[in-house]
Amino acid sequence: MKWVRLQYGFTLLEALVTTIVLGVIAGVTLPLISSATDVYAASSTASNVVDELTFTMDRVVKVLREAPLGNVPETIGVASASSTGVQFTDGTGFRLENGELLLRNPDGTEGIVATGIDSLELRYKAADGTDSKNTPETTQRFEIEISESGLLLRSVAFCRSRYGS
Repeated sequence: MKWVRLQYGFTLLEALVTTIVLGVIAGVTLPLISSATDVYAASSTASNVVDELTFTMDRVVKVLREAPLGNVPETIGVASASSTGVQFTDGTGFRLENGELLLRNPDGTEGIVATGIDSLELRYKAADGTDSKNTPETTQRFEIEISESGLLLRSVAFCRSRYGS
């Protein structure tokens, strides 16, 4: 009578080869997974900076568009103007101070709109496109540049009061 021997297990050699193959596969894929995680974190951070910068720019443009009329026809009411901020005669305005963008309300209170701002540049342009910083009440449009964490956002704002709306 012949005995039939059935094999149900693995040999030690098969187990070692499987472990080595899995180790090689893990060694190849772990750096890929790690770099993908780093890329996701960097893109998430950049997305958050873009969102904050866009919100900040929207607030700045809104303040500039709603600049009040000046006492002289064809002018806007500017109390003080600089390349990093403006204050209008109705009390509204904004300024950059120590990396914080401060928004000024008509009642004189100020609130922080954004922190971590690297730079803010505000340019005043007359109707013919020339610089009107020395006479900011004649400004037709404002050119704005805000940068944060290496990202730069630019915009242009026209004063609504100059157009009768």
